[in-house]
Amino acid sequence: MSKCFLKTFLPTISSLPCSSSPPLLVWSATSATFAMPSTKDDKKPKQTARKMMQMMFAINQQNFNGQGKVSCYSCHRGSSVPVAIPMIGDTQAYMENPEGQGAPAQGLPSVNDILEKYVASLGGAAAIDKISSRVETGTARFASRPPLPVKIVSKAPGKQIMIVHLPSGDASTAFNGSIDWQSSPGAPVREMHAADFEGAKLDADLQLPIHLRPAFPEFKVVASDRIGDHHIVLVIAGNHDGPPLELLFDKDSGLLLRQLRFSKSPLGLNPMRVDYDDYKEFDGVKVPLKVTITRPRTQLNIQLDQVSQNTPVDDAQFEPPPAPPKTSPLKSVRSRDSSSPVFSGIPARPSGI
Repeated sequence: MSKCFLKTFLPTISSLPCSSSPPLLVWSATSATFAMPSTKDDKKPKQTARKMMQMMFAINQQNFNGQGKVSCYSCHRGSSVPVAIPMIGDTQAYMENPEGQGAPAQGLPSVNDILEKYVASLGGAAAIDKISSRVETGTARFASRPPLPVKIVSKAPGKQIMIVHLPSGDASTAFNGSIDWQSSPGAPVREMHAADFEGAKLDADLQLPIHLRPAFPEFKVVASDRIGDHHIVLVIAGNHDGPPLELLFDKDSGLLLRQLRFSKSPLGLNPMRVDYDDYKEFDGVKVPLKVTITRPRTQLNIQLDQVSQNTPVDDAQFEPPPAPPKTSPLKSVRSRDSSSPVFSGIPARPSGI
């Protein structure tokens, strides 16, 4: 596995947690060249990025008691230079603190009613509990790139791998219950960023709809709204240790239409939105055949055409493959398939829905 990214990039800050991959906000706010530990320390863009990160840590420490309220994205907005002019578009703030949003609107259903209707709309708790494995095949499209064959394999309890078949070989993102890892052609296998671990556990849980209550001790019905033709109700799920999870349910069908979650990193919160559509029933349980995963500057569209459940699945496929022969960092980067998208931060899609 790759060595710690943050301690290599910012060796003077000993309090940083170890992570083998660059936090997504580094890639969003700066050029990837700035952040790669393999570049020389005397490279000016890397020195600039290091100074900016140290400034960000200082702002949060001096003004927000060390909480990650200010990130690279606060100023850069995905640009290599700070953005001073307000952007036109969907700039609605995330609901980081639902407790501060005031009282919920009147006439909304209770949390229990929403979650019970959700489980019932999928086929019921008994049917969901019987699912021991799920194998899904279809296509995955990264932004405007051509669609690529994809296979998603999930196995209870809590294992999942997504394999995208590239022209030069397979790119995999997997969680085996204790390690979240990824591999791609021409690059070494590496563990995912530690902040994505909790999200990977949710993604790999085939019984997530009936596990939501024990996984999140705090629930709050916040508001009702519309997404396209759907009348939705927004539920915030939270716990004491992590950021909230926003769940948007169809008020009529009870199905989950959208999930918005955040992963923590030393550079702030990384958002990920997952949209679900085209639910079909397989073995008594409804599964969304269309899934869209959106993160800053990256979108993955998954269209499934085949789903099979309760078939034998070998545990070995969830384990990281052996490390390839060692090559220089420069050669490794150049040998990567030019058609391969950046897989960092793109998890296997939540199959416990």
